[in-house]
Amino acid sequence: MIRVLICYFFFTSLTNIVISQKRCGTTDYFNKSILANPKIHFEYNSISESIQNSPMDRYNIRVAVDIIPVVFHVIYRNEQENISKGVLLDQIDALNRDFNGLNQNTRYIPDQFKHLLSNIDIEFCLAEMDPMGFSREGIMRVPTTEKAMGLRKTENQRSVIHYSQFGGSDPWPPERYLNIWIADMDGLYGRSSLPGAELYPAERGIVIDPQWVGPNPVDTKNQGRTATHEVGHYFGLLHPWGMERGDCIEFDLVDDTPDQADFYLGCPTTSNSSCGTIDLPNTFMDLVDDPCMALFTHGQKSKMLATIQKVYPDLLQSKEKQYLADVDLSQWVIYTQRKLLHIIPPAPFKNRINYQMLDINGREVINGNMYFEHRSLIPISNIPTGIYVLSFHLNGNVFSKKLFVE
Repeated sequence: MIRVLICYFFFTSLTNIVISQKRCGTTDYFNKSILANPKIHFEYNSISESIQNSPMDRYNIRVAVDIIPVVFHVIYRNEQENISKGVLLDQIDALNRDFNGLNQNTRYIPDQFKHLLSNIDIEFCLAEMDPMGFSREGIMRVPTTEKAMGLRKTENQRSVIHYSQFGGSDPWPPERYLNIWIADMDGLYGRSSLPGAELYPAERGIVIDPQWVGPNPVDTKNQGRTATHEVGHYFGLLHPWGMERGDCIEFDLVDDTPDQADFYLGCPTTSNSSCGTIDLPNTFMDLVDDPCMALFTHGQKSKMLATIQKVYPDLLQSKEKQYLADVDLSQWVIYTQRKLLHIIPPAPFKNRINYQMLDINGREVINGNMYFEHRSLIPISNIPTGIYVLSFHLNGNVFSKKLFVE
């Protein structure tokens, strides 16, 4: 009997570990990126330390709801994987409910933790204008014949899903859009890049298996919270137990989430005390079933907003001006001549203005910041002939102008 119980316990524990690894692949993706390039660990730790040392409470003071434009890249083998626009919009609605404390399952939050339920004051919406300033819906569809496109790698460890040259879909500039790729992941629910921990810049974003894009009215286990969980990772949140399970040493670096040794699965009705405090298995960053994920805490809110401000400062856009758009720059004299970009404002500016130039594929070719007091000359000798968009970023607004470079 003892031998049978030991074998049963070992089998159950092993099964739970396998399930947890399929629920979220972010930690595994991070660890493999470090193996490919150990410098990533240093860069990630540096960014994390900078965020932890910032006065995060000030990010809880919000005077308005900010917009985050979302771009979906649907890589599909069949019609079942070719997720409809309606389902994608439902997924955005699910994100908005969860990030604004409007989800209807808060009854699962234990009474002693209900005061931690937070409203992040972020609104996600489908992008309606592309990086060039043209009206274009943020849904990219790419057919494929390959299985498990969400896991495939090139010889130099590039994730093929992020590159059109390998049969995937190029990201829209991640500085201004939240990119979500949807593709077969061979049983894995989803994964995200962590801030500053991308092996390649084009891989900044989230990947979700089409089965877990939702909510799914037939499968009650899918309420669209794989995306909620992975967006939490993208904005700097870790699992409650940190990067290592079971040690009660490293946690999620959030002040108001209880120290927790390991994950929870299913829909637990009670929680344990694993590291000297009562666990809270119902945050969106644990691995319980979707119906039992119920909250982001105030501390998680602060960390996400601090991460956005430090790592993705151009991602949040005001409701009044949501997207990159052409505006009247008739008062500016802007032209290219002899491989120089000439910028002459109507009057001197007292503050620095950030600028960048994108090619027709949305790739950045130059950027910088400077005082445009009089005539400014910017060298563009290395830029090929073609059409570009020059953008100026000032006080949260983006002003753009199309240019032809000879």
